[in-house]
Amino acid sequence: MKVGIHVGSLPNGSSDSYINGVTPPTSSKSVPEPSNLFGVGLAFGIATLFKANNDKKWKEVKIKA
Repeated sequence: MKVGIHVGSLPNGSSDSYINGVTPPTSSKSVPEPSNLFGVGLAFGIATLFKANNDKKWKEVKIKA
């Protein structure tokens, strides 16, 4: 989390800005977006299949009762 402060009304009508935190290294790894999107899509697809299967079983149990 970063916090920034803008200070105004300094002498001679100047202002200044301050931000806390450490500057990240310039050689940071990029995020593998396509694989993340594939994983999220796969998870939602599997969850939908399980929900549909569970709903089907629930309807069968409800009809038998």
